[in-house]
Amino acid sequence: MKTIIVYFMVILVCSCRQTVNNSPSENSNKMTRHDEIRKIMRENYISDLEDAYFLTDEERDELRRLKKDYYADVRNRDSTTLVVPGRGWEIRGPLSINRFKAEMIEMYEESLKIRNEVSGKFEDSETGEAFARFNGQYKEGDEIYFYKSDELSWMELCGREGYVLIRKNKMVDKLLTVMN
Repeated sequence: MKTIIVYFMVILVCSCRQTVNNSPSENSNKMTRHDEIRKIMRENYISDLEDAYFLTDEERDELRRLKKDYYADVRNRDSTTLVVPGRGWEIRGPLSINRFKAEMIEMYEESLKIRNEVSGKFEDSETGEAFARFNGQYKEGDEIYFYKSDELSWMELCGREGYVLIRKNKMVDKLLTVMN
């Protein structure tokens, strides 16, 4: 009886592992909107970085591979220069423009507490100016998403978070709010 139970446990574990390892590339219907946003961010980031003078030829080849295949793993990389949006990145949204402004004001007020500064007007701050620039690009039908890079990037001191503005599945603008 114990043998049968162990046998069934092994089958169960193997079947669970197989289910987890099946990537959505095998079935494109499984890609969520947040996956699509990460993919748009990755393509944009890599396009901006491909001509960077500090990258080696190997890093350029790796970037091109990552650009072509959204499901390529970026979490187990050796190079810290290849911190590109991937599956481990947190995406939250879409946010309304009012929710986005409320979060920016909250972030500004929290930063004032940390720096022990006298509270000024949000609109006159660097954060307020960044919001105004981002808000100026916003059009009806656009999507705003919050993003935060994966845990490994923060451990490697390459973490970042902020907001992206998406229009017709293209990244129009991004606003970096925290970077380490």
